[in-house]
Amino acid sequence: MTRSPFERDFLISARLDHIHISFLLRFVLLNSMAQPDDEMIQIAHEMLTLVVQAVLARDRLANSGTGLVWKVIFYGLPASGIILLAILEQRNPHHFGGLSRAKVLQNLRILVAEIQIGALSHPREPNFALLTRAAQTIENFLDSEERHDHHPNGQLNTHPDAPPGQMGPWASNLNLEAWDFDLGFWENLAEHPFLSNLEFPT
Repeated sequence: MTRSPFERDFLISARLDHIHISFLLRFVLLNSMAQPDDEMIQIAHEMLTLVVQAVLARDRLANSGTGLVWKVIFYGLPASGIILLAILEQRNPHHFGGLSRAKVLQNLRILVAEIQIGALSHPREPNFALLTRAAQTIENFLDSEERHDHHPNGQLNTHPDAPPGQMGPWASNLNLEAWDFDLGFWENLAEHPFLSNLEFPT
């Protein structure tokens, strides 16, 4: 059965709504937003994967109630934020939350590329600043990941004063009410010690 662009978009939107409910329910159970657990990571990955699929299939979709930019901002950015926090908290494992690190990073790269080529928003549009700031932060993270992978020791210091599993004083600035992962969240994440001051062990 061949579905119409409207039907395909409707099914994606319905699935995203369902996943997002699980995302919010898990979110309120987190002891710390800076330390998402495996279940939260898996939900975020599923949500981001579906958003990326929608972005790549945008020419075969028709707005069924929520536009593509809305899907990216309301679902894709929160999922990306949780994933970045999880990876920053677990620097060494190549798998986390039972997921392939390579697949997760690929989704992030695709999202950043689509934002940067102007496929989602343009200057002077309401959400341009948010999408641009988020893409810059994610790109900075991806660049740091590439340096990490090519470093002979395979490790980078996230915070010299923080013991394993803790992000140091930076984490205290996270807002546990940041349901929509707005501009302030991405500006704060850009100040994470690993992203703002990379330190390679000698």
